[in-house]
Formats: sequence, C-alpha cells, structure tokens
Amino acid sequence: MLSQDSGTASGLEFHDSLVPALEAGTYQITTGHAIDGLDTGDYFATPVVRTLEVQAARFALPDGAVHGVYPTDGATGTFDQLLPHITLDTPPLPWERTLTGAPPTPGQPAVPWLAVLLFAEGELPGDPSATGRTETTTVADLLATPATEAIAPALTDVEQPDQATECRTIDVPPKLFAAIAPRTGELGRLVHLRRGEDEPSGARSRSDRTRARSLRGVHRATPPRWWHTLRDDPSYEGLHAVVVGNRFPTTTGGQYTAHLVSLEGFAAYLDGSTVASAPLRLVSLRSWSFRSLPDSGAHFGTLVENLAAPGSQDAAALGLRLPPNGATGEAGDRLTQGYTPLAHQLDSGEQSYAWYRGPLTPLPTQPLPQTVEHSANADARLVYLEEHGLFDVSYAAAWTLGRSLALADPQFPPALMAWRTVARAGAGRMLAARARAGSGSLAGTRAATDPLGAPAAIGARPARQAFEASALGGLAHTLTTALASPLDQAAAGRRLAQARPAAPLQAAAPWLRGQLARPEAREALRAATADAANPVLDWLDRLALLHPVPLEQLVPRQELLPNESLRFCYVDRAWQTALVDGALSIGIAGSLDSDLSTLLHDALTDLPARISGFLVRSCLVPGWPALRMHLYAGEDELTVLRADTLGEDVLLVLADGIVDRLVVAEPPQGLHFGIQDGDVLHLRNLKGDDIGTTLPGVELPQVSGYLNPDTRVLDVTRIGDAITAALGDHAQENGLSSAGWAIQMVKAAQQMTFQR
Repeated sequence: MLSQDSGTASGLEFHDSLVPALEAGTYQITTGHAIDGLDTGDYFATPVVRTLEVQAARFALPDGAVHGVYPTDGATGTFDQLLPHITLDTPPLPWERTLTGAPPTPGQPAVPWLAVLLFAEGELPGDPSATGRTETTTVADLLATPATEAIAPALTDVEQPDQATECRTIDVPPKLFAAIAPRTGELGRLVHLRRGEDEPSGARSRSDRTRARSLRGVHRATPPRWWHTLRDDPSYEGLHAVVVGNRFPTTTGGQYTAHLVSLEGFAAYLDGSTVASAPLRLVSLRSWSFRSLPDSGAHFGTLVENLAAPGSQDAAALGLRLPPNGATGEAGDRLTQGYTPLAHQLDSGEQSYAWYRGPLTPLPTQPLPQTVEHSANADARLVYLEEHGLFDVSYAAAWTLGRSLALADPQFPPALMAWRTVARAGAGRMLAARARAGSGSLAGTRAATDPLGAPAAIGARPARQAFEASALGGLAHTLTTALASPLDQAAAGRRLAQARPAAPLQAAAPWLRGQLARPEAREALRAATADAANPVLDWLDRLALLHPVPLEQLVPRQELLPNESLRFCYVDRAWQTALVDGALSIGIAGSLDSDLSTLLHDALTDLPARISGFLVRSCLVPGWPALRMHLYAGEDELTVLRADTLGEDVLLVLADGIVDRLVVAEPPQGLHFGIQDGDVLHLRNLKGDDIGTTLPGVELPQVSGYLNPDTRVLDVTRIGDAITAALGDHAQENGLSSAGWAIQMVKAAQQMTFQR
C-alpha cells in the first residue's frame, strides 16, 4: 500500500504582523501642569517639551538582523518551484516603517515597507550577471539623485546624521519594476511572523504548539513596550519575521540574484497611480545570489511514486528477484527465490549454467543449525541439484569471495596470523597441562579430570610460576652454590634423560577439539586471545555486513535492480557464514587452526539473527543526499545497521529485524514556500483546533496558471482568492490573512510510505 503525505506546518506558529506602538520617527512630547481649584497664576504657564526619537533600520540592516535566506547564497539546485525568502531576527522590522511615512490607518491591515525582488541574468543594467552587485553611496547623494538619471525615494524626513551614512542601491528599469514588484495590496500577504518548534516560547507549552495553530494578528496594542526592550519577554522568544518573494525562477534555469529592498517612498509606483519614466533607485538592504538548474521533471514525489509503481499490482514485484516471465516448475521456484541463472564451466571443461543467489534474497531463508561447519575449499560449499544435473554455486562463490577479500586486504592477514599464534599458544598450554597429568602434577591431573582444569591451564604459566617460586625460596643462593661446585655429570645425565619432547599439538587434536566444544574452554580461550582477536573481529564485522562485497555480487544482473527501482530484501545468514569462513581459511596449517577459527565466528553470532532492508537505484540517491529513511516492524522503528551508497545511484540499507513499513522523506532543509510536485497546492485547514493539517482531497490544481508566463511572477491576490474558495468551510472568516497565506504556500518536506 502506498500513501502520500504532502506535509503540514506541524510544530510552527504563524502570525500576521507585529506592529510597534510607535513607528520609527521623531516625536515631540508636551506636558503641562494644573491644580484643580487653585489659582497658580503663571507658575505652570510654560509647558515642558521633550523630543523622543524612535530609531529603526532604514538604509542598512544592523549586524545580526538576518536569520537566514533561501535559496542560500551561492547555492545551486532546482528552484523553479520555490519562492525566495529571507528570515529576520528582528520581528517588527517589516512594520517599523510605512510606505508613505504616515502612521498606519487604524483598523486596516499593516502594510510592510520591505519586499524581496528576484532578478535574472541580464535584467539589471548594473548587475547583468546577477551576482548581487550593488552601488554604494551616501543617503544624501541618494536623495539628491537627478530625476533624469533615476527616481529616488520620496523621503523628506531624513535627519542630517542619517544623510551622512552609506547605503547600497540598485537601479531597476521602470518596465521591469512594474512587471515584478508586488502591488500595495499584496505586500501584506508576503510578510508574516513565524515561531518554530525548535525555538520554544515560555508563553506556551510544547503540547500547545503541536501545529501551526495561531492565525491571530498581533496588532498595534499587543506589544506594551518597544521591541528592543522585549527581548527578555518569553512571549516573543523565537519569533522571526519572514519576507517572501513573489517570483519563481524559470524552469529552464539560470543565475539569479534576490534583493531585500526598501519600498519606502515609492508608494505611488506600487498602486499603479504613477508610471515611472526613469529607473527606480532602490535601497538594497541585503542581496544574495544562486543558480537554478533546469527542471528535468525528476521531482521527489514523482520519483518515489515511480519506485512504487511495480508493487501497485503485485507486491512481490518489489522483491529482489527476476520476473518469472511465465517460468514454472523448478525454474519458476528458483526465480521466485531470487536465484539467477549464470554461465558455468565444469571442471571437465564442459559449458553449462548454474544457479547463483547473492546474500540479499526476496524471501526469508531457512535458519542455520547452531553448530558451524568449516570448509577447506570452495567445492565443499557447492550444492549439486542431482535431479537437474546443475550446481547451486551461491555459497561456493561467497566462500571464494571471502578468501579473496581477505587476501587483498594488507592489514587483515597479518592480524589473523598474529591471533593464530596466540590461540595456538593457549591451546598448547591446555595440552601441556594434560601431559603433566601422568607425572603426578596436580595441575596436569586437574586438566585431565576436572572440567574446569583445561580452561584454567590456558592462562597458566608453569615455567614462570616455578621461577617465581624459586626466586622467593633462595634462588640466588642455590645458583651461587651450584656454579661453585664441580659439575655432577651423572646428575646432569639424569636430568637430560628425564627431559621429554613436548607432544605436538596436532597429535592431541581430538582431545583439543573436545575441549573447544565446551563453553568453559571457549570462553577462557577467547579471554586469553581478546587483544589479538579485536582487529580481526572488527574486520569480520564489516565483512559480515557486506561492506567490501562488490555490487555485482550483491546484484548479479541489472534486471534484478533496474533504473528507478526499489527492492526489498533479506540477508541470507548461510551466505554470510560462507563469506566469513572463506576469509578465515587463509593461513590454516592443520585441523587445529580450523577448530580454533570457530572462536572468530563471534562476528556472526554477535549479529542480529534477522536482518532485512532494501536497495534503491534512482537519481534520488545523488539528488537528495540527505534523504531520510525510516524502517518499521509494526509500530517499532528498527535500528539501521548499514546505510551506504554503492556507486553513483545505488543505496543499500540494512536493519535489525524484518521491515514491514518503509517511510521515505525529503530532507527537512528548512521551511520553504512554493508549489508542490504536480503543479498543485495541497491545501491546509485554517479553522478550529487542527490548523495547519492537510485536508485530504482539497487542493488547488494548475498553480502555474496563476503565474505570469513571461516573468513567472505570482498573482498573490488571485491565488489568494482561489485558495479561499477551494477551502470552503475550512477558510478564515475575514479572508485569507498573511499567516493563512503562508500556511498554504508552505512547501513542506514530502514523504512516501511503503507498506508490505
């Protein structure tokens, strides 16, 4: 079953505006005094006059004012479905001033003085390459711009200190400005306030902010004090202003530059009452550039739907196997189980074919017995299908591959041989303790009769212990006396005659094999060889998870994993065992080494008993490198053991357990605004307790019809009316506000669910 979730504005708060109680400017406060019922004469005749100046950014942004921009400066990607935007750390900034300089009209929506304008290559005469180039000048020179050169902002209240400051400007041709600049009635919808879930507010608990549930405008009377004195107020913690552009990059791609511009002093050119006769010289408060790639049509939703297409009719088609194509009988069963027929040359030279299956299978495989059998060569892993006269070479190939990978690694063979040396020494101490049993040695007798005697002997050092006992018992005096005395040849001969050569380890292999079969001896030998075994086991761990296994061994034919496909799989433990056994076959000098190798199969026994996962071959892999995959067994999310790219466009994911649900999600690279895949807006509820949740089946199709085909400018007013009509009972009562428009335009990360 395939389901799609186009995303919601979950965990966010949206607000319309944050208009300060006093806009930026100079104010005069006059106070007088009078006492009721008392004639004070001229004592209070002279009023007290004070000047109050409310400062705010105007021609340049202060340091730290910008929280982020999107697309990021210098980015390259497919952005034709996204509107550029900028996030500001000073929430009231877009409303600290007005377009005309006059206070806002009471009861009317606040109109911001900022906008994001997007320019393509060749549109700005001063920046033909769209790299963000601006001109630097003083505010005084800007205001004194000759009308024949450019139109400057109509500002008459700029104080002398501000006129001496510098600003950055761009000249926008009049026809271009008229074509792309938002109208006065659109500016309000293009700016809103947002608070993210990762930016907690002390005024609301996390449980109260599980959705984008606030659409209330924060009106003039709400902030009781100036914003800069409210930074410690928890009600405003994490609040940001967002200014969204109204123009999409073209589907053919190209270089673009975005400017956060001041529209103060240009109100007449925004309402259509005045047509500019010269370029408009705008103040650029921030600029950034990016390159949009041509739209290949390979969008996330489309690509993931194509991955799932084979499973819509037959769920088994999403298994890692060749299509049966009408094959029946033994051949059909083999194909269903994930086997592939490959050319095979017999030892006699005869050409035939054999069945091969890699470690990844479409169906769960039979569990292995508890004991592990070791093979001296690959032929021992061949499976002969007598009825058909064919071989199954799967495990023989795994054994050979394990041996080849081990020999090809420059560090593994020396580490393995070093461990074998230590392990043989431990086994030798067990054998030596047993050999001393006939001479009356207490340790030897215990080794031969006590089940814990042989394991204890692994860590024993008889010679060292005897030397230490002699040293404590007067060894120095004994040696001095012996060296000063004549050599007793007879005694020396007796001592030489009593010496016995140590019994070879191989001669006692059956006894040692019996000891190694006992848990106590195995644990003691593991402990004694742990330091030497660790690098070997680390390498075998990676081998058991198939890290060095080439893709052609995992997927022997491309038809198993065609382009733009997803295939679920299980890991064959028998294949893993043969692979590890092949690696451990190097450096074996006899049966004892083979027996000791069982200790290194911890690399397998420590792995989960059941491993499953999937393979993806798609341009999703290079196009979305931070793609998110969540694997579930029932309601429990599984632990991912491995997630690696194999080549340019192949992804392998293995998990601890059996996957029955896979969720593939776009990487959450931030909150962006634009059109969903398929040229559609999936609309969201704007009323009640479920604000921000996607409404099933409620959408606005053919969104590109609301764009100017020449400029790609969005008709904000027309699409807002269409959204309101499509929402019906889920729309806001007083019309679509800026917060409501932002919620509908959120291009949230999409996700697709595969249910097995």
